[in-house]
Amino acid sequence: MRCIQLDFTSDSFQGYEYAYRIRTGYLLSNMLNIVGYCTHLITISPFIKQLPVAKRAKFMYDTKLCEDEDVQGILENFLDQQKEFKSMKHPPNNIFLLSKKLENALANVVSEWLVGFDKNLTKHGLTGLLDLCVNDSFEISDLETTTGIESENSYLTIKLLNNKSDEENINNSVWLMPELFYHENYFETLVATNIDEIEEDMPYLIKCFDMPNLNILSVKEMESLKKMFNLALASFKAETQEWANRCYQSNGKKHFIDHVFPTMPSIKETIDASEIINHLKNIPAGQLSASICMGEISPLILWKYYYLNKLLSEEDYNELVEEYDSLPNYTIPIMVFFSPGNELKLLKNEETESLEVVEPTKVTTVRKYINID
Repeated sequence: MRCIQLDFTSDSFQGYEYAYRIRTGYLLSNMLNIVGYCTHLITISPFIKQLPVAKRAKFMYDTKLCEDEDVQGILENFLDQQKEFKSMKHPPNNIFLLSKKLENALANVVSEWLVGFDKNLTKHGLTGLLDLCVNDSFEISDLETTTGIESENSYLTIKLLNNKSDEENINNSVWLMPELFYHENYFETLVATNIDEIEEDMPYLIKCFDMPNLNILSVKEMESLKKMFNLALASFKAETQEWANRCYQSNGKKHFIDHVFPTMPSIKETIDASEIINHLKNIPAGQLSASICMGEISPLILWKYYYLNKLLSEEDYNELVEEYDSLPNYTIPIMVFFSPGNELKLLKNEETESLEVVEPTKVTTVRKYINID
């Protein structure tokens, strides 16, 4: 079973929700590809820490990574001083010493800021995810949004969205989507939300299982769960990948009803049998869960979502839509994550601004073991 998560920046930071999907995808899939903004979130702290102080300052200032105006002012002042210092062929000793003093002071400021930054990543469940990318079952990549030649460790948006990546381990993937995806802006026709309501040429989204709060688990606990899930969910993974393959060939409706949906009890049984997950129930933050719904949709819905959220250019979007009639009649398999109380609720424009992602106010570390048209 292959999964893909393609994220973008938004006005409201949803790091907790990003991590929830990543961790769930890691447990359920044989191959998970994370592309886009989450790659930035997962790699940014280790990247900054390995840079010399001067390069740290320039990177943080250029990318406006830090929103604190005082820190931004310190970075700007340091970079101006460095520019002036480098313009001197033979800087006097006092200027050299001043430069070193500023550099040391900046190192302390940046280190203090990074501590807070890392705490925020930990709060949202993003810390340690890079450590899970140690084998061929989990990869993170950058995103290229313009047409041209793909650089190393990056993908073109349009190739991902029309299932034509040069990498076979990313094609025919199940798309991991956020709650905000199920919105009237993208879904313009009726969606079947009950297994008995599914009809031909109709998008469907069926509640399948609940996944407890994985965001507060350590790397070792996630790795332990991964081994357990690999053994217990072999049938679910095989049938889900076969379903995905059929979706991209034409549609997978019959295979989902006959073979994928019947495997859902095995996921609940596996979750209930886990000592690590059962321990979560004794922790307030661990009692949260997400409702996972699976289904298939027209690629037009997926393309519109990424186009309206500015991850797909107008030119590329129009190209995809214009070529749609000449493409094979295929659908997109998806897995959508809903917060408690919002499952299968089609969001309206007037509701979106007030939607809040439920997350724990206090994080406690676990130490035990643990349209089709």
